[in-house]
Amino acid sequence: MSGCAGIVADAGQFFETVAPARAITEARLLMDVFSCTHGEAPISVLSSRKFMSWIGGKRLLYTHKGVSWHVSHLMRAFVAAMSVGFASVGSCVSNLNGLPIGGLLSKIAACIVLGAEERRWKEDAQRRCQEGFCTPIPWRNAVCHLRYTDDVVLVSMLFCRCCLISLLKCMYSVEFEIGEEVQKLPWLDMCIDTLTMEVGLNVKPFCAPPCWGVPRPYLRNLFLGKFCRWWNIRPPEYEWKRARLRLLFDLKSAAWPRSKVLSALFSISHLHFLDMVSFSKSACRLVWTERTSDRG
Repeated sequence: MSGCAGIVADAGQFFETVAPARAITEARLLMDVFSCTHGEAPISVLSSRKFMSWIGGKRLLYTHKGVSWHVSHLMRAFVAAMSVGFASVGSCVSNLNGLPIGGLLSKIAACIVLGAEERRWKEDAQRRCQEGFCTPIPWRNAVCHLRYTDDVVLVSMLFCRCCLISLLKCMYSVEFEIGEEVQKLPWLDMCIDTLTMEVGLNVKPFCAPPCWGVPRPYLRNLFLGKFCRWWNIRPPEYEWKRARLRLLFDLKSAAWPRSKVLSALFSISHLHFLDMVSFSKSACRLVWTERTSDRG
C-alpha cells in the first residue's frame, strides 16, 4: 500500500472477561520459557529510589541493598494475588468473576495474558500465512506493534487500516475497542503522525493538587518526570513547548504561586533539560504576569 496506516485500540473489558485461572496458566507457561533461557537464575531488585532489577544474584538473598527472588516464589505470589477476587462495599462482600481491577498484580496479569498471545503469534509463521498476513520481511519490520498494559497501537506500511483491525482479532482472544480513523494517532501521552511519521505529544489537561496538600519536592519531581519523558520521546520543539505552557496554565488555575513554580525550576540543573528549564522560566513569568493584568 502507499503511505502508512495505523490504529489505536483499548481492551476496555479485559479485566472482566479474563478469568484468574487463565492468567495463572499463562504465567506458568511464561515461567517455563524463562527457565529454558535462564535456568534457575533468580530475579534481583535493588533497594533504591530509582527502580532497578536484573536477572541474576544470590538466591533468596535479603539485605539492606536489595532482595533476590526465585521465580517459583514470584509465581506463588502471583497465584495468591489472582486468587483473591473479593470486593466489599460496607458489610457486603462479593466474589469477582474476572481479574480485580486495580489489584496489586492486575497490570502484570494483563501483560502476561496479552504478551503470551503476542508471543505465539510472532513465533508461528504458518498461522500468520493462513490468516493472510504472510510478509516477505520479518514480522517485526512489517508492523510496529506497541502495547502498554491493555492499550495497543499498530502502525504499518504494508497493511491497511482494515487489515490491522483484522490483525487484532486474529492475534488476541479479547475484544478491543478501535479508535477513530485520524491522521494523528493518540496513544498514551504520545501522538503518532501517520503522514510524516513524527512522534509528538498527546497533551491532556492536568488536574493539579493544591500546593498546600503535597510534599515539598512534589513540583520538582513533576517537572523532572515531564522533562525526562519528553527527552526520551524527542518530539518537535513546538510540541513540548505547547505541553509546557499547558502545564503552567493548569498550575496557575490550581492557585499555585509563581514563586514555588520558579523555585522548583531553579533547582533543576540537568544538562539535558537546560532548554526546557530556560523556556519554562520565561513562560512562567509571562503566565503569571498575564494573570495579574487580567485581574487589573
